[in-house]
Amino acid sequence: MKNIKNTALIKTYYLNCKNNQKATQQNDTIRFDSFTLWPHCTFMSAMCYSFWKAQLLQEEGLKSPRKLCILVDEDILYQKRKPENESTGIQQLNWFLNNIEPPMYGMIVSVYSHKVIKTIEDKWSAQTIWPLKKEWQWEGGGGYFTLQDIEDGASARKKGTKMTHKTADIINNIYEHSVLPVVKIDYRMSEQKLFKTLKYSNLNFAYHGGTYYSAGMIGCPTVGLYWPYSQIVPTRWYDNDKEEQGNVELTSWNLGISNTEGKVLQYDFNKVYQKPQTYIKHVSMISELLSYLKCQSNFVVNGKVYEIS
Repeated sequence: MKNIKNTALIKTYYLNCKNNQKATQQNDTIRFDSFTLWPHCTFMSAMCYSFWKAQLLQEEGLKSPRKLCILVDEDILYQKRKPENESTGIQQLNWFLNNIEPPMYGMIVSVYSHKVIKTIEDKWSAQTIWPLKKEWQWEGGGGYFTLQDIEDGASARKKGTKMTHKTADIINNIYEHSVLPVVKIDYRMSEQKLFKTLKYSNLNFAYHGGTYYSAGMIGCPTVGLYWPYSQIVPTRWYDNDKEEQGNVELTSWNLGISNTEGKVLQYDFNKVYQKPQTYIKHVSMISELLSYLKCQSNFVVNGKVYEIS
C-alpha cells in the first residue's frame, strides 16, 4: 500500500502459507469504516467474499497465496464500538483472522490504519458465508438456547418491527416459555466467548442482525425473529454441474437485483459452491416459535434437519 497516503502497516498475517511465500498478483483491498467494521453482516460481506474468491481462483489454477489488504479507519482501530464492549477494532480483526478458515493455497493479509472520508460508507450485501475453522463448527448439545435480541444501538426500524410483532411478548418472557435455559448473547461479548457459546447452543434465536448472519460461519441453526411473515420462494442452483430447482426459505441472504436466493456463496472445507443456505429460517407464528422453545419439533431449514432437544 505504498502508493496510498495516510496508511500505516499494523500487522501481516500468513494464513496457511509461509512468511517467505510470494502472493499472486490477483489481490483484494477491503476498507472498514465505523459503519462497516462492527456489525457482523457488513464485516462478513467484505471478509467472507474475499476468502471465497481466493478459494475459487485457487481451485481454478492459481497456486500461490492471494494477497488481501485491509484498511481500517485509524480513529476506530484501537477503539471499542461501545465502552462496555470487550473488543477493540484491532482485537476483533485479530480474532477473526486467527480463527477463520484459510483458502487452500493460503492468504497473506495485511492490516493498515487508514485515514478515511468520514461521510462515505462502503456498501455491502449478504451474499457469502465463509466458515470459521473446523474446531469452531456447531456441535449443539449444550442443553441451552441462545438469544440475541435487539440491542440499544439497533435502528428505530428494527425496534419498531419488534414492538409490533406478535411474537414479541414470547421473546420478552422467553424464560417462562422455554424448557431449556436461555443464554443471552450480544455484541458486548468477545468474539471468543460469543462463538464458543453459539457452538454448543441447541438453537439460536436472533433479531435481524448480529448472529442472524454470523451464526452461519459455524453452521449454528438459527431462528430469525420479528419477520412479518415466513415465505417460501422458488429458486435454482447447481448440484454436481446439474441445475436444480426447488423452493427455499426466504431470508436476507442473496437478495437484490440479479441475485438468486438459491445461490448463496459458501464453502464446505473442500470446494466452493452456490446453493441455498441451511442454517436460518424466519419464524413469524407464535405456535411455531413455542414448538421450538418447548423442544416439541425438529428445526428444519431447506431440507437440513436439526434435532434441538
